[in-house]
Amino acid sequence: TSAGIDIAGGRTEVSTSAGIEASLPHYWFPERYTEAYTLEIAAFIDAASQGVAPGIGGADGLRAQRLANAATESVQTGKPVRVG
Repeated sequence: TSAGIDIAGGRTEVSTSAGIEASLPHYWFPERYTEAYTLEIAAFIDAASQGVAPGIGGADGLRAQRLANAATESVQTGKPVRVG
């Protein structure tokens, strides 16, 4: 018996002499964050229709992108990456 994770597909696989079984996590990405996406879109529409700046700005997006870049580099190098 062996087990592995298909990262690209996000599914769990178990391989035995009887065959391979695979399944997605119970709550996969779209289902897990539906409410958050709905609230985000509603907040954007409210801000745009009222002519006010949204609560989240460009600096927040840049910070999130720096974190994502550091995480990617860490996975690729196998080492911690300082975010600055």
